[in-house]
Amino acid sequence: MKFKYFTHNWLIKGILDREVHRMIGAYASGSMLDIGCGDRPYYSCAIKYVDSYTGADYSGTPHLNEHIDIFCDAYEIPMRDESFDCILCTEVLEHLEEPSVAIQEAYRLLRKEGYALYTVPFSWPIHEDPRDFYRYTKYGLEHLFKKNGFEVVEINALDGFAVKTIQPIVYVMQRLRKGGRINPLWWIVPIVGSLMQALALYANNHRKNKDSPNTDHYSIIARKL
Repeated sequence: MKFKYFTHNWLIKGILDREVHRMIGAYASGSMLDIGCGDRPYYSCAIKYVDSYTGADYSGTPHLNEHIDIFCDAYEIPMRDESFDCILCTEVLEHLEEPSVAIQEAYRLLRKEGYALYTVPFSWPIHEDPRDFYRYTKYGLEHLFKKNGFEVVEINALDGFAVKTIQPIVYVMQRLRKGGRINPLWWIVPIVGSLMQALALYANNHRKNKDSPNTDHYSIIARKL
């Protein structure tokens, strides 16, 4: 995982990266489709475990187009049935008006016994608006995937109360840096924010309730039977 410790979001980014790397290492094989691939942040990890990697994203993505193999939306991906052994989809479902339709499409594209690896936010500010529609509980995730034919293998809360509380505060603190380097807080806020994130990470790593409802994000691993 590569991230800068003086950025305002290294805490949540590190937690998400660690979980996605774990899921890929445990469940990815054969051919992978990354739905909503963006800048392909997990390509270097995935290619260690899969034979081929295909990145798909829609033409209006705010990310660089050079990393995208197929331009399409998540509802209709121009590939044959059962084309892939695993599907990766991170932080995308909240941006889709019809998430169930997108999960149906993922099911169509997966081969039998193939795995779908997803992460989604549960408690997180609106982002990439106006294309931000939903937040997901573990019960909602279980319903969506079972409804569309999947077997749910794992649903994991990725963090707890400390991260859920401190990370948003660090985001808000960034507003104090207005005015650039002549503002003393421009220098102080990243240091204080990094220390706060470090404390939250320590608390998160030692939390007793690993299935805490006080979480920012969930991961779900589902299998096509």
